[in-house]
Amino acid sequence: MKTNRLITLFAICGILCAAKAQTREMMAGVQFGYVSSTYNTSTQNALEIGGRLHYELRHQLILAPKVNMLFNTSDNPWWAIDAAVDLHYNFVGAIDLCIYPIVGLCTSYWDGAQYFPAQSYLGGNIGIGAQYNVTSNITLNGEYKYQIYKKRDVVNFALSVGYRF
Repeated sequence: MKTNRLITLFAICGILCAAKAQTREMMAGVQFGYVSSTYNTSTQNALEIGGRLHYELRHQLILAPKVNMLFNTSDNPWWAIDAAVDLHYNFVGAIDLCIYPIVGLCTSYWDGAQYFPAQSYLGGNIGIGAQYNVTSNITLNGEYKYQIYKKRDVVNFALSVGYRF
């Protein structure tokens, strides 16, 4: 009985994904970036790599979840994972270019070994981004975000390549 429910659930998910793929309302991509964070009086810089999705809620209103792994660029050992759920509102600047403000919620986990204590953070972010449609399926995105946490401020510059379904 449980197997039939699982098969039915997977079939429904497959049908919904196929329907979304025909309406071009989803995009998945890879994101690369640079992060600068301030904790107390020290600054941590990192390179990031991760994944992102775009889901069109309404025309020009996009829900964009992202998950990134941050890699330390200094001599002090630390690492971090960053996740965010953003909303974009696309303002059309040209046929293949749109500019969008960013607002969202973010969370991250930073582990600094002896450099700073391991801690999770929950906060918000604001920013601006641009999307260029290279083809009807391939997009390039550039974003600048300021993430606001209780004890940590993060500036994030990111570039991404995406594929529309």
